[in-house]
Amino acid sequence: MAACNSSLDGKVVLITGGARRVGAEIARTMHGAGACVLIHYQSSERAAAELERLGKSLRKIQQEIARARAKLDNENFVRSAPAAVVTQEQERLADFQARLAGLERQLTQVRKLGNP
Repeated sequence: MAACNSSLDGKVVLITGGARRVGAEIARTMHGAGACVLIHYQSSERAAAELERLGKSLRKIQQEIARARAKLDNENFVRSAPAAVVTQEQERLADFQARLAGLERQLTQVRKLGNP
């Protein structure tokens, strides 16, 4: 199987049957590649677990954002770190913020599917 090198940042993926087995793994893989993943499912415990997992991902990204902001708000870090390191941290922060926005949109859409 050939590796795919393209980024899925900013792409929206709809997965039917994404609460279990292959569909859930595809959802995790696509999300890990930066896609906003919408999961269509019938009501099930596994679907609820997937929503919980997405919530955990959201909290982890929020923690990473807080860490990156703390570094960039630290005058000693910004003054003493090489410019490339500061730039890298700024890029990490921007990436985390984009992923957070995507996760928030994804959770909103999944909740709408569950509450028409």
